[in-house]
Amino acid sequence: MENQSNEPEQVQLYISEAEFNAFLETLAQLVESKVKTPEEAAALIRQATAQ
Repeated sequence: MENQSNEPEQVQLYISEAEFNAFLETLAQLVESKVKTPEEAAALIRQATAQ
């Protein structure tokens, strides 16, 4: 069936629990090293979202 909406088709990506945990640890280390406030943490995380 053809995509009739203007929205892009979504692709499902799967990662293992170990990969997800490694990602979370990397994110935590980045936040610890770069930010001083919760607002800065939120901005940093939002900048890293997939496009």
